[in-house]
Amino acid sequence: MQRGVYYLIILLAGLALIAASGMAAEDLTVIWNQTYGGPDAGEAAYAIVACPDGTGFFLAGETASFGEGGTDAWVVRLTPEGDEVWNRTYGGSEADTARSIIRTGDGNLLVAGNLTFVTDGARLDTDAWLIKIDPSGAEVWNRTYGGPDVNASASAVIEIDDDGYLFVGSIVPWGEAGSDAWVVRLNESGGTVWERRLGGDRADTANAVTRLPDGDLIFAGSTGSWGAGGSDAWVVRLDGSGGEVWNKTFGGPGDDGARAVINTTDGNLLIAGTFTERSGNETPDTDALLIKLTPDGDILWNWIYGDVGVNESANTVIETYDGGYVFAGDTGFPGVDDTDAWLVGTDSEGAVAGSKTFGGINPGDRATSLLQVGEDDYIFAGVFNATEKEGVVNEDAWAVRLGVPTEPAPKPTTAPIKPPKAPVVHQKPAVTAPPTHKPTYKPTVAPTVTPTITPTHKPTYKSTVAPTVTPTITPTHKPTYKPTVTPTATPTVAPTSPPTAAPASIGGLVWNDTDADGIHGPEEPGIEGVNITLLYADLHTTEMTGTGADGGYLFANLTPGDYVVEFTPPEGMAFTVQGAGDGDTRGSDADQATGRTGVITLKTGEEQLQWDAGMVVEAPPPGGPGL
Repeated sequence: MQRGVYYLIILLAGLALIAASGMAAEDLTVIWNQTYGGPDAGEAAYAIVACPDGTGFFLAGETASFGEGGTDAWVVRLTPEGDEVWNRTYGGSEADTARSIIRTGDGNLLVAGNLTFVTDGARLDTDAWLIKIDPSGAEVWNRTYGGPDVNASASAVIEIDDDGYLFVGSIVPWGEAGSDAWVVRLNESGGTVWERRLGGDRADTANAVTRLPDGDLIFAGSTGSWGAGGSDAWVVRLDGSGGEVWNKTFGGPGDDGARAVINTTDGNLLIAGTFTERSGNETPDTDALLIKLTPDGDILWNWIYGDVGVNESANTVIETYDGGYVFAGDTGFPGVDDTDAWLVGTDSEGAVAGSKTFGGINPGDRATSLLQVGEDDYIFAGVFNATEKEGVVNEDAWAVRLGVPTEPAPKPTTAPIKPPKAPVVHQKPAVTAPPTHKPTYKPTVAPTVTPTITPTHKPTYKSTVAPTVTPTITPTHKPTYKPTVTPTATPTVAPTSPPTAAPASIGGLVWNDTDADGIHGPEEPGIEGVNITLLYADLHTTEMTGTGADGGYLFANLTPGDYVVEFTPPEGMAFTVQGAGDGDTRGSDADQATGRTGVITLKTGEEQLQWDAGMVVEAPPPGGPGL
């Protein structure tokens, strides 16, 4: 591999750091933090999603305390205060789990993971598994994908806007070691439309997936078949039919991987994962990794985040309302057998805006999923190790909600190019308050019927183009400081019942603001063909549309809840001034930097058709001398 491109190291210092966009993590405080599970057993939350009607959250993961045996897939509904409304298990007598949960356009939820059967009397057969449930947890349908000759899993699932779904994961012939990344396109009832396997002779997998505005797909994962050695982070672009557009690897000679991928509002991609190197004593050192790519797979920037002698990871990443980023994962501490959940906020270029840790005194505390639910309101899900000294191992599902204090923290007077290195912290401070433990009752066990089994035949397609390789990574010295924050106790709040939801609508107008005053005038025409994305308040995509000939657009039959509209200006145009309208005129609601509206709270049966965007023609660049 040629030399010349470097993974840069963020110094995690101080943390009144760079005056830029992104979560100022040091300003966030714990609103509540709770764990969920039974005594002396293993539970985990791998994903969290907001309720469609805005009345709380759904956790998805696994439980060994309840259900049919082994581990079961587990979904827990929470109030906004973190109290349990209900929890339900799904699965059989072996090891089953839920890895991903999304809201669907029809007001339901879709859970992806894996289900294990016993075949031929003793042989374990693991299949990818999707369960569609309604907001009360009742099953709509469930199907498995794979068959008796393979072991398969689903790591992530997304909804496609024409009433279908797509999941990614891995698949391997039974008894073999090398897996392929697996991409499966489904119709609205879970039937297979097409599937693709990509990989070589070693372990390859797809961990996350997103859909580009043009309909192409991006998955991120890891490959041991190509790259610089060990395993590398792996990003692949497919067209809407599953054909490969490009695939590239990123990493060094150690074990590296991509765990999350998102679209960014500037039309690019952000990858989160891990990067491993060996220090002078040959001890592996794993750091969190962010890579920003163009839709063609070219690197815009990439950074690693971490401390010398401990391991860190980035398991999930989001874009914040102001255009920065926050990733969540886990971190250790020098000389201490302990890991904590770790949140790091960055500006739009990946420079640290702040970081915080959350956890107890045991190893295994980690954040796996993260949402932004308001301007200064975040919630993460994960795993908390509640094991008592010399006791039976006891891990619980975990959720922590974060907000800002009533008095804002003072801002720094200067914005240094790089943050200063903080003093060395030799050990982690003592824990002062454990999270509140939940639940106290046994969950409902579901499903009661055998899932529909969809045998999978190996397709003729296999990736044949070797990935593009990233140059050798030569990191620089890292500091030894890590900030530590301990969660606080949660107040007791009675659970609330979810309301009945009815369809509602969001719409508006995109117009050419020819006089650039930010107000729609009677002679100013609408703009046809503008791409518009409807996002949930956590900035996950729910629907996409385009403007008509008159510049109008409409998202109909929506479930009441919190949404954000995102406008994408055509080439050569930019957003006009925001907020110039009043009660008698139509102004532009699009932020000039991100193209997004504020959070729109949509009530039952409500029509909000006033969310508009004005655009102006950008001035051409000035000519050079003699032109």
